Order: sequence, then C-alpha cells, then structure tokens
Amino acid sequence: VSTESGEHPATAELVEQQFDFRQVTVTSPTVSIERLELIVSARQWTTALRFTNKKDKPANVLVAVEWTTRNESPLEVRPWSDGESKGFAYSLQGGPPILVSVSAGGTWEKMEDAAVCNRWEVSLQPGEAVTLDMNAHIGWAAMPAYRDNGPGTCGTVEQAIVDRRADRDGFQRVMSTLGVSRFSQQWDDLQKLCDAKRHYLYDRMPRLQGFDPEWDGMWCYAFDLMRSAIYPAQG
Repeated sequence: VSTESGEHPATAELVEQQFDFRQVTVTSPTVSIERLELIVSARQWTTALRFTNKKDKPANVLVAVEWTTRNESPLEVRPWSDGESKGFAYSLQGGPPILVSVSAGGTWEKMEDAAVCNRWEVSLQPGEAVTLDMNAHIGWAAMPAYRDNGPGTCGTVEQAIVDRRADRDGFQRVMSTLGVSRFSQQWDDLQKLCDAKRHYLYDRMPRLQGFDPEWDGMWCYAFDLMRSAIYPAQG
C-alpha cells in the first residue's frame, strides 16, 4: 500500500500466525512497524507495537488506537488501576467489563458515546526503536458457563482485576517450563516467548512426507486447529 502522494510506499515483509500468537512487519522508507498479538489466556491478550525510525534525522511519532463497537452502541468507560498497571475499563451493553492497560506513558480519552482513543507521542533518534503495548482482559467471571450455557457470568471490575493478575501469573508459570524466565513487555522478551511457543509446538509435531515444502504452512495450520480442539488445548 502507499500514501495518497505515493511518496512513502509501505510493504508487508512478514506475516506469521499460529493459534496463540501472530505478528506482522510493515516497512516504509521512513518507519518500520512490527505488531504482535500474544494470547495470555482465554480471557487476556497483549498487543505490542514496535516502531523504528529509519530516517537519518530525529522523528516525532504519534500513535493512536481507537476502540469502537460494531453497532456504535454507547460504551460505559471508567479508569482502573491495580497499583502496577492502569488504563480504562469499558463494557458493552449486558457484557462483562474489559480492562485495557496502556503502557509507556500512553494516555486515553473518551471520544464520543461509542469510542475510546488511547495515544502515544514519542520522539525517536535515527535508528531508534520504541515498543508500545496494550493489554486487554475480558471480565468473564465463569468460563464454564460460557462453554456450556451461553455467554457466561459477567464479573465486576474488582473481580476482573484479581483474575487478570492470576492469568498473568499462570502464564508466567507455563512459560517458565518452556525456558522463558520472565514475562515483560520488552520486545526482545516477547520474541523469546514467541520462539519458545514456535519450537514447543512445531518441533514436536509429525512432519509431512512426500509433499512439496510449500504445503508445510497449510499442514502446520491444520495441525494447530486440531491441537486447539483437544483438551487441554496446550497439552
């Protein structure tokens, strides 16, 4: 794709997806953007954005993410904090609270009845990179009810804060068994998590025999779908 002026074409250089993470890299002559979506639990995921200034002079970068509803119904929005993380909580009508934490000095504001915007303003030296991240937790208090009887039981914001911390602690314990000692939002640490997940699944899976290598990606995806349908899904 390119801008309307055609001066700064952007190219997607990497697209990778498996069941519990996906990432994409888009580059242009001025900036490189890497985006990673990482599933922490059935209720929680992290989106990390890494921006690299490719120019030979300093650059000011404005990053804005807008949260909206599909049917433009009103969003109930309020701040939340657990002393370590902070951000905004919103709820769809009749739905659970969704906690969004915003890191690296990011801010947020209610735009209109059905939109929230969080944004960062950063200054980058030539070749410098910065990682921004958002973490979202869906406050379903009863997941068995979600599986068996419909949408589940909505928790309170207070309960969602407790569950969010428990999910992250559990994710850290799982990652430690794969050789990743810490879970941080630094880009290098996030890539270590992806590498551990990549090898944990694909190094142990049966390989296709007698097929062209171009079918490997399709086979890995099909195998991943089969794995996700077996409980426990990560076994």
